[in-house]
Amino acid sequence: MKFIGKGVIFINNLKAKRCIRCLAVEARSKGTLIGDDGVCNHCKINPSRYNRMSWEEKEQKFLELIHAAKGKHRYDGFIMMSGGKDSTYLALKLKNEYKLNLMAMSVDNGFEYPDSFDNARKVCDKLGIPYIILQPDMRQLRKFYRYIITEKHLRHDDYSQICLYCGNYLKRQVDIYAEKFDAAYIFSGYNPDQVTELGEAAIVEADPGLAQYQQMIKRTLDEKMQDAYQYTLQKNDPELAACFELPRTKILYYYQHFPYDPIHMLATIRQELDWEPIKRFSKNYLVSGCQLVCTLVHLCQQKNIPDYIQKEFSAQIRRGTLTKEQVEKVMAEIKFSNEEIDETLAKLDLTCAQMLTL
Repeated sequence: MKFIGKGVIFINNLKAKRCIRCLAVEARSKGTLIGDDGVCNHCKINPSRYNRMSWEEKEQKFLELIHAAKGKHRYDGFIMMSGGKDSTYLALKLKNEYKLNLMAMSVDNGFEYPDSFDNARKVCDKLGIPYIILQPDMRQLRKFYRYIITEKHLRHDDYSQICLYCGNYLKRQVDIYAEKFDAAYIFSGYNPDQVTELGEAAIVEADPGLAQYQQMIKRTLDEKMQDAYQYTLQKNDPELAACFELPRTKILYYYQHFPYDPIHMLATIRQELDWEPIKRFSKNYLVSGCQLVCTLVHLCQQKNIPDYIQKEFSAQIRRGTLTKEQVEKVMAEIKFSNEEIDETLAKLDLTCAQMLTL
């Protein structure tokens, strides 16, 4: 990546206008506009215009939920475990601070880096949490991923439908086992921005308008999932349609109840669990993802459109969670291996050239 002038960078020879405050990439069709002053419309929103719930109130809501179910099931909850910083810190807090009886679970979707599972297992062993890895039928999984990528009825120009449908699929797989093992909740390490994007933040919104907006997003996405299910069922493929089923076990998103501070989280898990990121990611690690996510980030840059990691970094800068300098340092180190991208897409019988036409 090469910086050229104020707020403008060139990524793979493509021009991208960025906010000089939060580094958001201009995307007018997605509602991100950058003015003549170089500042985006998101940075100009006055955060004090809304009545916000205090962190003490948010924590109290979380405590009420876990205490209402604690000890009433075989397990107090299943943790969606990736081995990254978010799920690792989540497991540490739930086990050591709240003394919950937990089971942790990873789903091998065929695109995870193998040492992610090693990280997850080491964390669970140190915390004394039983850990299982689900390995679904890879033939069926690859069919599912190719379908959500190529099916015109489902796809988006920024590939965001892939993480949407994949995330729901992974939660549903954990949900199936949470039901089998009688767990009260599923605990997710989604960060606050991911939770808000899913419309799951109504529980911590004090402003009625914001709460209603979150409920509307949630309804819309549930309807989208149900539409994908029915659409696929009409193609006489019930096995594929089942991949769009909604989870039934209640999911608790820890990071909407507590301040999300990646730097503090990293320091804590390194000190208490001797945790380190997997080799694929930089020494200035702040975020990770599977092979498919890394491929999608690369493709978004090729198409000169924002990817979800850029959006989350920008939101964290606006909240003061990260500094612009910290994010720039990480972004400057992001490297893409053409060989890795080609191998990832080859699993789905796709090429980079084909993806760029979708």
